[in-house]
This record gives sequence, C-alpha cells and structure tokens, in this order.
Amino acid sequence: MDRISSGSRMTWMVCASDPPLDSRDVLELPSDKDTPFHNRVIVRNHSSTFNEALAEDGFDFGAEDYVLTRTDMTEESVSSLVPFSLAELANCYRFPLIHKRITQQTGKGKIHRQFVLMVVGNGDGMVGLGQGKDGDALCTEVKAFVRAVRNLDWVEQFERRTIWMDIEMKLGTMQLIMRPRPVGFGLRCGLNLHQVLKAAGIKNLLYSTGNIVFVVSVLRAVLSLQSQNNQTRVNAQLHSF
Repeated sequence: MDRISSGSRMTWMVCASDPPLDSRDVLELPSDKDTPFHNRVIVRNHSSTFNEALAEDGFDFGAEDYVLTRTDMTEESVSSLVPFSLAELANCYRFPLIHKRITQQTGKGKIHRQFVLMVVGNGDGMVGLGQGKDGDALCTEVKAFVRAVRNLDWVEQFERRTIWMDIEMKLGTMQLIMRPRPVGFGLRCGLNLHQVLKAAGIKNLLYSTGNIVFVVSVLRAVLSLQSQNNQTRVNAQLHSF
C-alpha cells in the first residue's frame, strides 16, 4: 500500500501493492488447442509476512542452529488455567476410557466425528473427567485431556489408599455402593471405574451396583459422591468445634 503526498494531505493508495506485506504469485495459463481461453491464477498472502521481512534484513534460514519452534495445543490451553507445570502434567495418569465413532444427523447429511472420554489424575488425590469431540482422532484426545485437566477435583483419602466411609447413592434404578477396605484388598470394581480410582490414588475399595446402563453417568456420579464426601467431612469437623 503506497501513499502519495499532495500538499498537506496524505493519500493512501489502497489498490497499490506493498511487497513486504502483500505476497502475490501469478500463474499464466495460455490458450491451447483444448482450451481456447487464456487463464490467470493469482495466489495472495500464501507465505509468511515475517519470513519476507526477515529475508529483507538478511536473515539466514539455512543456518544449522535455526530450528522452527511452536507451542503445543495442550500447553496453550492448560498452562494459563491450572497451577501445574508441564513436568507435572507429563507425570499425570491419563486413561482413555471410551473411544468411539459418533454420527450427528443434520439437514445436510450425516456428520461423523470421534468421541473420547478421558480421566486424568496425579495418583495422589487429584482426578478429573473430560470428553472431546472432533473429526480427527488426535485432536479429540487433546480436547478430552484439556477438559479433564480443567475439571480436576480433590478426592479425600484415608491413609492415602482408600475412602473414609461407606458411600451410597441411587442413580435411576441403580444403587451405587462404595466401601473402604483394608490394605491388600485391591480394587474390586469394573474396568473403567478401576482406571478412575487408580488415577485418583485409591488402592483399596469395594464397589457394587446393579446393571450398568450408562457408563459415563456412573463415573460422574462416583466423582460427585467423592466430592460430597469431602464436603460432609469438612462440615462435620466444623460442627465439632
């Protein structure tokens, strides 16, 4: 974009191109025996403005110590929301519980995407559930991990191995019961709940229920029960004074 001074006024020529800011490549396709018309293809702003500016300053892109760097999607989404470093996030447990293909029916047809339900925990009381949906499987896992980290909550433990008391809850037609157990008992529960409890750092627990219909609802109910158990213990301690 050029500017022309006329007296005391400055006029900007919007239609004029400025090479450092507007990258432009033109491909001429002349007419031939198959195509009687002349065609021209123009590609604008396809290269980086910063690279062109660096090239004008004499920057050497072929240097051996020149390495392209970028921030990770998980780092950008998580670093500003949780007080955890990248090393702490790398040491966390992350278990994809459900990974399936889902279909959404719209007026223009069916949209197929991937669905991932993931649990994240540090193995010492912090645990969270997150779900992600995307057309790409890798992006789906990243979204699920980010949301699980955002949903991290504290689970109170007895001797850093089990829960404090019996917990019961009715979820529809199911009766959820969790009971603490002594050292060496292990985790007697389903596979998905086993991963959740392992991520939370619970090592001895007995879980019993009826027919499981919705796994996601059961896992959310278990985590909500743990949070309610924490609040119940805090209220009991406050009333004891």
